[in-house]
Amino acid sequence: MLPEIILFIVVEELYSCKNITNFQPQPPTLAAIKDDAMRQWAFELNERWKELCIHIPSSANNPTHNSLIYLPNNNIRPGARFREVYYWDSYWTIKGLLASELPELVKGMLENFVVLIKEYGFILNGGCNYYLQRSQPPLFIPMVNEYYNYTKDKEFLKEILPYMEKELEFWIVNRSVEFTKGCRNYTMYQYRTQSTVPRPESYCADVITAIKSNETNKAKLWQNLASAAESGMDFSSRWLRNPEDPKLETIITTSIVPLDLNAFICGNLRILSELFAAIGKKQKSNHYKKLYLKLRAEFKQVFLYTKDENKYGWYDYNLETKENNIHFYASMAVPLFTQCYDTKEEPNVPERIYNTMKNYGVFEKANGSADFYGVQTSTVVSGEQWDAHNIWPPMQQMLVMGFLNSGKESLKQEALYLAKKWILANYRLYSQCIEKPMWEKLSATGTSGKGGEYVPQTGFGWSNGVILNFLITFNEQIKFNSTELPNEKPRKCF
Repeated sequence: MLPEIILFIVVEELYSCKNITNFQPQPPTLAAIKDDAMRQWAFELNERWKELCIHIPSSANNPTHNSLIYLPNNNIRPGARFREVYYWDSYWTIKGLLASELPELVKGMLENFVVLIKEYGFILNGGCNYYLQRSQPPLFIPMVNEYYNYTKDKEFLKEILPYMEKELEFWIVNRSVEFTKGCRNYTMYQYRTQSTVPRPESYCADVITAIKSNETNKAKLWQNLASAAESGMDFSSRWLRNPEDPKLETIITTSIVPLDLNAFICGNLRILSELFAAIGKKQKSNHYKKLYLKLRAEFKQVFLYTKDENKYGWYDYNLETKENNIHFYASMAVPLFTQCYDTKEEPNVPERIYNTMKNYGVFEKANGSADFYGVQTSTVVSGEQWDAHNIWPPMQQMLVMGFLNSGKESLKQEALYLAKKWILANYRLYSQCIEKPMWEKLSATGTSGKGGEYVPQTGFGWSNGVILNFLITFNEQIKFNSTELPNEKPRKCF
């Protein structure tokens, strides 16, 4: 058998894209970046799309020989160990591709997702046949929205809207949960796969977790592990019975009603209403607007904690304790990003969320760190990768855009501050190494992220996408002086 590293090289050689349509080394949007160092960096990140682009030929569509699923168009993979397309990663990758003026590539990726919806009824976690029983956070509708806002391609929008509805229907039919809070009945959504066996890609890890567990129902334990993987946040103390005593073998994902998933679905309903209006389908638009307003109102009742102003905010709901889990997670930013709150009747919500986050200390630098680099995923030190001290690109982007779109000037300035800190943190780690790595995640201590089931990964699709998006969004306000930028000679890092 070939060593793993040689196997990776063979796969990359076989499935690398031959070309990317209309690729430009210096696309005008990036060439317009005002800061000289950032503009050059953007050009270099733009080149990374060629390294991350894959095309799976039809000849590879053989489940007895490999696990890859044939998709007709080019895709962008995350990087390193992640050799196939992944669902929710692609939203932030697409943000970057549009900054690089590559709408044709984005359209092809969306068409690939349609292939999965046609074949399986939903979008798989990733482009492998061992993901047939789980998805990832539902961001297909926002992806199409990004493409439409960039191209205004109404014909494509008309063609793809039925598949957007079908993908949403999968979550509504297969991931809904009914429960009572107070004296009211609610229907919300949760990550809940049907898989009750160890994850194929992490088989040994799941078997070991089961050995450590006191859970007699191993099938339920494995379902909870797979369901946490469906959340994209695998793993986090969010999914554990007691986050203050974080042990993976106590995972109870299917007993948690997660605020971020419901915020994504809430936002998807709003986007569908807007897109149907854009093509003149008023009845459909009104239908989804009513669903959006209904879910938005119920979202507030289920997830918003108001008993203590210092902890005012959205929190996951626990079906076992019948209470909200009052622990900070960066997922608190998602409703700001998806606009799952009443922006007219409750305009001060973003400021109150900011104050709560400040009370949790998440805008302060980590102990022993030279600087503040970004908001940690949680305040729990568990050893899992979606907890302290890791900082993840998608969470930074959603928080920044939630603040930026709040309409509050003070929060717009905070958004700029957070974006600049994130840009500098990534640029420093990129420029100090000869290999010029873009990490999957960072640590609040100023290094690449740590913890979880695998070593830190480079590439990296969503990391590149968030940086390019920030550089374009804040172009007029970003200008770094020489003292802010690293000036040490690059060294060999790995």
